[in-house]
Amino acid sequence: MVRHSRILGLERRVRALTVWALVSPLLGAGLAVLWVRSSRAEDSGVVTSRVQIQDSHGVARAELGATRAGFGLTLRGPDGKTRALLETERDGSPRLAFAGARGEQLAELIAYLDKAPRLSLASPSGEEFFHVSLNADGASEVSLGNGDGQERAGLRTHGDGTPELVLRDDEGVDRAELSIGLGGAPSLVLEGPDGKRFQAPL
Repeated sequence: MVRHSRILGLERRVRALTVWALVSPLLGAGLAVLWVRSSRAEDSGVVTSRVQIQDSHGVARAELGATRAGFGLTLRGPDGKTRALLETERDGSPRLAFAGARGEQLAELIAYLDKAPRLSLASPSGEEFFHVSLNADGASEVSLGNGDGQERAGLRTHGDGTPELVLRDDEGVDRAELSIGLGGAPSLVLEGPDGKRFQAPL
């Protein structure tokens, strides 16, 4: 009786294995068809709102996703502070920025609405001392400042194409101005600390 029951048990297992052997290929094929269809429907892409890459110490060194001003790629140092940022702002303006070890912005390149590019440099204290830009109206300028962010020299071309050079003292007062008007006539204005002015032509 014991041997007979064992034989019956083996027969049941053989039947179960036979049924599984027949069903599993069909089940696998069905799942494959569903996967292919779903992949085609989603264009086989990966959709996510944020991607972060960490180093071996668990510090986020790179992040792709939303930023304070829009969307972009952020690169960080070993301490987790932002060192470089490439983004598009909410109005679509592209922006590239670099920061120092303490997170202070040192350089920035931006194109406002793709019409007015601007490059600026700043001191470690965060004060801008240099920038070159092109305005939407066609005017352009180069500005040089001191360590406190105060402009000391400016070279500009206005929207009508006329150039102008301005030099300022440490208090921001214009002391020398050289320009050329629309007719091609040059103009020079000098002013001393005592308020006396020299102008040519008179």
